[in-house]
Amino acid sequence: MYKILVHVNSVTILVCIIFVRTLNTKDFQVTVTINNVDLIMDIDTGSAISALSLDTYRRYFVELPLSKCSLVLQAYNGSSIKPLGVIEVDFKISNVKRKGKLYIIDKGGPPLLGRDLLTDFKFQIKQLNSIAVTNLNSLLSSFSDLFKDELGLYAFSKIKLNLVPGAIPKFMKPRVLPVAYKEKVELELDRLEKNNVISLIQNSEWGTPLVPIFKKDGSLRLCADYKLTLNKFLEDVKYPLPRIEELFNKLSNGKKFTKLDLSHAYNQLELDESTQCLLSWSTHKGIYKIHRLPFGTKPACAIFQQIIEKTLQGCLGCVVFLDDIVVTGGDDRQHLENLKVVFQRLLDAGFRLRRSKCKFFQDEIKYLGYVINREGLRKDSTKVKAILECPIPENVTQVKSFVGMLNYYCKFIPNVATLLQPLYELLHKDAVFVWSKACNNAFKKTKEIIVSDDVLVHFDATLPIKLACDASSYGIGGVLSHIFPDRTERPICFTSRTLSAAEKNYSMLDKESLAIYYCVKKFSHYLIGNKFTLYTDHKPLTYLFGDKRGVPQMAASRVQRWAVYLNDFHFEIKYVKGTDNFSADCMSRLPLQCNEYSHDEETQYSHLNFIIENGTLPITAEDIKIETQEDPEFKLLYDYVSHGWPNHVKGFPYFNRRSELTMEKGIVMLGHRVVIPAKFRKQLLDELHISHAGVVKMKSKARSYFWWHSIDSDIEKIIYNCHYCNIERANPRKAAVIPYAQTENVFDRIHVDFFGPIQSKMFLIMVDSYSRWPEVFILSGTNASITIDVLRTVFARFGIPKQIVSDNGPQFVSDIFQDFCKRNGIKHSRIAPYHPASNGAAENAVKSVKRGIKKSLNDKRNSNISLNTIVARYLLEYRTTPHCATGETPSYRMFGRQIPTRFDALKPSLAKQK
Repeated sequence: MYKILVHVNSVTILVCIIFVRTLNTKDFQVTVTINNVDLIMDIDTGSAISALSLDTYRRYFVELPLSKCSLVLQAYNGSSIKPLGVIEVDFKISNVKRKGKLYIIDKGGPPLLGRDLLTDFKFQIKQLNSIAVTNLNSLLSSFSDLFKDELGLYAFSKIKLNLVPGAIPKFMKPRVLPVAYKEKVELELDRLEKNNVISLIQNSEWGTPLVPIFKKDGSLRLCADYKLTLNKFLEDVKYPLPRIEELFNKLSNGKKFTKLDLSHAYNQLELDESTQCLLSWSTHKGIYKIHRLPFGTKPACAIFQQIIEKTLQGCLGCVVFLDDIVVTGGDDRQHLENLKVVFQRLLDAGFRLRRSKCKFFQDEIKYLGYVINREGLRKDSTKVKAILECPIPENVTQVKSFVGMLNYYCKFIPNVATLLQPLYELLHKDAVFVWSKACNNAFKKTKEIIVSDDVLVHFDATLPIKLACDASSYGIGGVLSHIFPDRTERPICFTSRTLSAAEKNYSMLDKESLAIYYCVKKFSHYLIGNKFTLYTDHKPLTYLFGDKRGVPQMAASRVQRWAVYLNDFHFEIKYVKGTDNFSADCMSRLPLQCNEYSHDEETQYSHLNFIIENGTLPITAEDIKIETQEDPEFKLLYDYVSHGWPNHVKGFPYFNRRSELTMEKGIVMLGHRVVIPAKFRKQLLDELHISHAGVVKMKSKARSYFWWHSIDSDIEKIIYNCHYCNIERANPRKAAVIPYAQTENVFDRIHVDFFGPIQSKMFLIMVDSYSRWPEVFILSGTNASITIDVLRTVFARFGIPKQIVSDNGPQFVSDIFQDFCKRNGIKHSRIAPYHPASNGAAENAVKSVKRGIKKSLNDKRNSNISLNTIVARYLLEYRTTPHCATGETPSYRMFGRQIPTRFDALKPSLAKQK
């Protein structure tokens, strides 16, 4: 390995260590300030020059002219690279400034710091002993099974969860999934079943609905909302998490440190048979029992800690806190020996590690809110960074917020009134806002006092824990505190950050939800396994994240994801008036500037049914956005969703759904559905009813795309007032007949029948029993030869069915048709004479298609439309509308995906916000 040193004013500073065979690319990186722009550059001792990609040049330095250069470079693979040009820039590393050159490469990778700059900055590259690295690589190779890309399985016991006495089984029906989710959810269910994580069962007393959570890379994680069903009936598992002081004592003699990451930690524990059914998932595909311990169950944290401690008990230089394992040693040799023992224990127990997230032989690591290195333990500066780097207030509101926080901790700040006098003067009614030197001194001094030991305290799990969170229009923040026996409150740590451009467009509810999620995640190492009280000044969140409601079904997908994450924590959420939420309010109004965000999934991709700008519908996203501001009711709705709701709004129809409404690019959403202003509702209803679908089908389709407060009654009115629907209204049902057995696969059985004539044409209808997918053919004749030709065309598309069901029409009883079925191995079943209803699937489809076509033909608006177009339009509508018998669209059951329609102008596609 190599050690990179830089000399600054005769002082040698260690910048980074480079391994000959690196295990982490960050070991090759250093932050360089180039013309006041901070860039992370890869150190490349093999490169004679320093370089930028053309994309990086255009993004940060496009105003600098490119100078021509005659240099030709040779890549590692031997190919030649001709730079596009070179720019002259100012470099700064560790307060050392130099001028230098950067070569611009057309398709280059990350910024490279080459030997030219290493020399200019007087870097010294000293080769060190690489024995430890070689031995580590050898150790990793010998334990390659431990890092297999598979889910581990704990080998020594199965997990049993016990119910409290008097527990009452609770089964909840599955949630309605947006059309865009279904394919990915089913693929993930199939993958989990194939890997024996879940299995399909016929019935269960317990059933918990799924909440699909999408990750940044577009992959899906399936979670269950056990807060709604099982958690309240589970016995607690009493097993204490280790005290932080005990863990650090075991690491005190370490020189370097290794952090290990267990892949899907809880899921590596298998459940016993009785517990598998308790945790069953209720899905649109059926009921699945769960074979592995899932996230979100109340005792999971204690159970996992107990098992992992037992597994690694007695391992020298090793500490474990849930799935965070740290290994060290007095020197590299002992470190390797300790690591080998830990690897062997984990492998014997059946666990698997995720190598990409493991960090080996680090000089310094962050662990449980502290920084550990060979010198010992020190506080992680990020605990107080939100205070120390708190920006200077720019207006009276921000000053008031800062002063309010200081007054909140005034018991621990001597002479606070005198200290704050310059800031108090800014708050006078007629004062001109001028930030003076005295104000700056008071601001700086009070910040130092707040993070001193006079105010700040160490975490103590035996004391009550309070987490206060808040959001403003531009920032989020929070404070973690202890409540002492004398009822005084002292902070443990602070956090804050500015909102990204996309987050600033969130509704107020989403911003406040984000603040809670961000703070809980930031302080998770303190909160996991401990009960705490969470305070918010946004009252709807006490219902949204409270213990009496589950993950909100109609909330935006990001809020659902945050709610699922919070299910792993044990907290009580309480409302506090904004005027009393001093400390958190200050953090949100004076947030740290953040330039690197952990991008929310919706900025990468979206599963919202959002109206795109160039759809085929008569309305666009821009139309709805404009009308939202012009419609008086919707302008008020927009203001409420964006800036917060009052305690009560008399006669406002959207008030009762306020906790489910959110905002996307200036358009109000209810979960995944667009909320439509009054001006466009008739247009959308006409589009829904273009093929004269019935009430159930129209409502079902509308639920996948859009919503307004009276949509159900409006759909009913348009159908009941439709002249053509009334003419063709179905007769009352006759007595039910015994149906055919259910099929398990597409095209196992098809039902066929003829109907007509209509406009002198006959129609052959064919319906797949499993998917309810219909095919309709307009024919000039109905003899056996024509029928067989049509069937051959269909079989070429979908394959040969196992069974055909038909009536006793002459074409079906003919010897030609019987011979055709026999040669193709098809079982032909004929229904009883004079009982066409026993051919149920086809008969119902025939009736639906007949009515639909007749309605469309009678509709004067279709007078210039051909019969083929009318049939095609109806089939598209039928195939893309959820069927009442299956709950899914025929197209989805046939192909495993939803085929595009005109309503894909509302499809789940949201462009990344710039």
